[in-house]
Amino acid sequence: MSPIFLWYLGEFVKVLGTAVAIFAGIVAAWKAIEEWRRATLQRADELKQRELELAQQKQEFRQKQAIFAREIIKDIFDDKRARNALTMLDFWEDEYEDINGARYDVKRPELKSALCDSESEDEDKAIFIKRCFESLYGHLEQVENLLEVGVLNVADIETAFRYYMQKALRGDIRHLESFDAFDYPKAKRFAMRFAKS
Repeated sequence: MSPIFLWYLGEFVKVLGTAVAIFAGIVAAWKAIEEWRRATLQRADELKQRELELAQQKQEFRQKQAIFAREIIKDIFDDKRARNALTMLDFWEDEYEDINGARYDVKRPELKSALCDSESEDEDKAIFIKRCFESLYGHLEQVENLLEVGVLNVADIETAFRYYMQKALRGDIRHLESFDAFDYPKAKRFAMRFAKS
């Protein structure tokens, strides 16, 4: 074989080797891009699935909040003393029975003297009124705490309490003073959520 032929053959092998290496590089790059694209699509699907799961968890939590709020409202309205306090806020005059069976005719103006530690004509009635409102305030303290930590949502309890809290904030009863006097700061914050703007 002639040296020129061998030289051409050597050059041909070099060019062919370079072409094969380039082709292999292109194939490897194409495979890497395809793998990256698949991984990106898979990650996007995983993120979408996580978003759907998170949305479902939020919906489930929101439903649990609403159910829990309903239970809290029921507990408050089932507490005879707290219910009496709410009724006292609503009516000018009504008759109430304490847990021992004693009956009291309570008029709205009597709330102010009973709750603000003024002297009262009927000390037993004043104590009855205080006990009713202390029970209500205790519940409201818990409700406000649950609202502040995010266990309850205001929307779930607003309808049940807006009317009564707006009545409680009227000046003729002076509940804001009684919240302070009996040391119920969270109950006061709860009531202030419903202050008319």
